[in-house]
Amino acid sequence: MIRKAIAITGAINQKAATIGQWILDDLRKLIATIADGSEDNRLIRKLLAGLRRVGHLGQKVEHTLVTSLSQRNSIGIGMQ
Repeated sequence: MIRKAIAITGAINQKAATIGQWILDDLRKLIATIADGSEDNRLIRKLLAGLRRVGHLGQKVEHTLVTSLSQRNSIGIGMQ
């Protein structure tokens, strides 16, 4: 998912690039939080909620990689 998000940040479509950057930033924050051994469930839930919101936005953008990543993101965090 991170590779796709990185690829999307370089997209010509500005909306797609912005969404890709949001997904990338949120994924990195989530991974860092978990890797640090945080037991702050509120923070983890907040980060997951952010990824869900960006996933919803991504499904509305007409860009193949964004749509693919958004669907994968939604499935990966229990949205569907």
